[in-house]
Amino acid sequence: MKTVCSFFRPLLVLMLVAAASIPARAQLYLGVRGGATLPTGFYAESRMSENEWMLIGGHQKKAGAGIGFSAGLEAAFAMPFHTNLEVVLSADYMQSGPSRDVRDYYLTYLTQRYGAAGNFTCTLPYFRNIPALLGIRYAYPTGKLIDLYAEALCGVNYRMISPFSHTADARNYTSTSGQYYQRYYNHTDYTYANTLTFAFRLGGGIIINDMFTLGASFSMLGGGRLSWDNNSAKEYLFDGGANQKFEDSEHKDYYEINPTMVTVSLGFRFPVWKGASRVQDF
Repeated sequence: MKTVCSFFRPLLVLMLVAAASIPARAQLYLGVRGGATLPTGFYAESRMSENEWMLIGGHQKKAGAGIGFSAGLEAAFAMPFHTNLEVVLSADYMQSGPSRDVRDYYLTYLTQRYGAAGNFTCTLPYFRNIPALLGIRYAYPTGKLIDLYAEALCGVNYRMISPFSHTADARNYTSTSGQYYQRYYNHTDYTYANTLTFAFRLGGGIIINDMFTLGASFSMLGGGRLSWDNNSAKEYLFDGGANQKFEDSEHKDYYEINPTMVTVSLGFRFPVWKGASRVQDF
């Protein structure tokens, strides 16, 4: 958090100096955007072996996240002394499901293990990130309609992972090992702890007619420990009437997940307040 404060301090000073400028010339924009996210690095890595289980143990920072989407809001304040320089506050919602490799791996394995149970269901987790960032953006005019821009922002990210669960419930079930059950029930839940981490974003793109944006960015949303609770319930009714029930829970604090991704987005922004005139660009 000290790093966050050290980044924000000069921005706040810059805004105070801008507010004291005479005569004041500034503009405030509000914007919305949406786009696609492409996970990178270990966040996207999904190679697994027979002894590795994504999100339930054994991996070194791998998450197996797939292509997802993002939606965001921002406020941009153009500096009074130079309207090409903006202070930007943004908040986004990013969601990715498991990659196709992970889906195929789990569904193939679990179907082979429990598929004969008939009533078999499986819910794979989703990765959700909510970064709130503050930074600067510089727009360079290339003509009357198009500006090129570059930006750098940092702040915090709130990471959430939805539960991973699977259930098999059947009667007259023969397992892959040949064991026969008059009734077989097995339910397992993995629930993950939410995490707050430091995050930053670097990006660039174009602004068309001071209203429409087309941009690409690279985000590092912070490495956080993957903590989860494993809760399972099992019930077996063997041939002959012997009934057994088991319930178990386990907490694990394991490896880190570090969400990194490239985002391509389209946006629209509109002025909600204008100064008397734009400052001459330089």
